[in-house]
Amino acid sequence: MDSDYRSEFEAAYKNNDWWWELIKRYRECLRSINIYVTEPDLSRKISKYLFNSKRRKKDLKGEQELKLPILPNNDNFTTIDNWAKNFESVSAEWISDKKNLRVELINLFCESWKELQHTEGIIPSWKKELPRHIRFAINKLSVLGLAEIWEEIVEILCSREPSVIRQPLHTVEELARQGYTTAVRKIIAYHKYSEQPMSEYMRSVTLHAMRFLPNINAQDWELLVESATVVNSVVEKLKATETWLYLDDVAKRFAQPQHLNAVEKALQSDPPPITRLKKNYILILGLHDRKDILEQQTGSNDYMLRDAFDIALEGNISELFEEYEPSVIRQNYYSAKISNNTDEEVSS
Repeated sequence: MDSDYRSEFEAAYKNNDWWWELIKRYRECLRSINIYVTEPDLSRKISKYLFNSKRRKKDLKGEQELKLPILPNNDNFTTIDNWAKNFESVSAEWISDKKNLRVELINLFCESWKELQHTEGIIPSWKKELPRHIRFAINKLSVLGLAEIWEEIVEILCSREPSVIRQPLHTVEELARQGYTTAVRKIIAYHKYSEQPMSEYMRSVTLHAMRFLPNINAQDWELLVESATVVNSVVEKLKATETWLYLDDVAKRFAQPQHLNAVEKALQSDPPPITRLKKNYILILGLHDRKDILEQQTGSNDYMLRDAFDIALEGNISELFEEYEPSVIRQNYYSAKISNNTDEEVSS
């Protein structure tokens, strides 16, 4: 950030709605220059430095801050595109350095994956080092863009050892967020009927990531409904129902009576579903205004289920996903303003 951006974010710090509006807008600016970060992560990074000049100077290591274009007052495509062009014109050297860094990381990933596939004669210590290189490169390219390596990532995640990637959940989620729908669908297709030890986990991971895809089609939706109501895995059902609720308007567009009947059947199954899953079924029925079914189910002594019934009957499902995280987390847990470290500056 520069001083102008800090002033704007400082002014919004105690106004939660305005803070997240600025975060969302700035995130779109960063995406326009191929920097990929989620809103909560961006919020934490900004809070880390916002009131802490000593930490900023230390981490800059003597270099000057970038000069940024004025933060746009909206997030429409033209405005964001103009911001990107302005940034690239005044920060050409930084853009060039970023490009060179990406090339180095891509080469590190590709060469390491190639070597790992042909390990005959490789000393054991180097064989252990190759997955570390792959993980390091993926971690950095998750922020800088996965365009050149998404097919190789799919190849790894569809191999017998997807654990080469230490955090498949994060990686598949990033593929979805960056728009690699084909990649996510290939991973789903490979693991759908597989009995490999990690396949249940990989199915759960992709069901979670589906909520971030730019587009959902009818086939995706049918898979989600099946995973939410029919499969044997409780973990898959939980992830599928959570994604269903997250999709909200998309779910309302695709859901048919037979899909909701499947949810009702799953809710009333014997033995009954675990409480967390039952809660999700109740919320799904509330999302689709199936109050006739819900009213037959009320009367539970479980506080979680009672709350779920109340939310479902009131029709306030979308409010569950309105906030990225409560403001108390930002202001009390990761802001430098509350640090006890005497080396850190505390805002007046």
